[in-house]
Amino acid sequence: MIPAAFRQIVVASTADGVIACITIPLGGFAISIGVVVDDAIIGLENVWWRLRESRERREPRSMFSIVLDATLGVRSPIVYATFIVAAVFVPVLMMSGINGRLFAPLAIAFLLATFASLRAVPTRCSQNYQ
Repeated sequence: MIPAAFRQIVVASTADGVIACITIPLGGFAISIGVVVDDAIIGLENVWWRLRESRERREPRSMFSIVLDATLGVRSPIVYATFIVAAVFVPVLMMSGINGRLFAPLAIAFLLATFASLRAVPTRCSQNYQ
């Protein structure tokens, strides 16, 4: 997922045919990695909690169904929280002057990397189970 997100940042930085200063977009990429890792931690904690709860109750459910239920239980809140964090960067894109020119690459890189990760993670996981 990280290589795909990084590739989108490089493509966006070189869209004008000139390689832009890559430092600011890398900052957006770093913020995006933090958001994606936070989302993954939330999902894993919910899975571990449900597995531990199932073991204590001695439920006869399969591990796959427990993991699936746990993942589906936090999927919507994770996506909504990510959209809320991404909404913070939308006003940055509308800034004018030097501030807009300085921070717009950061916002673009963050949005591209985050949405690429949100799209790529479920796709990669579904390919592993087929």
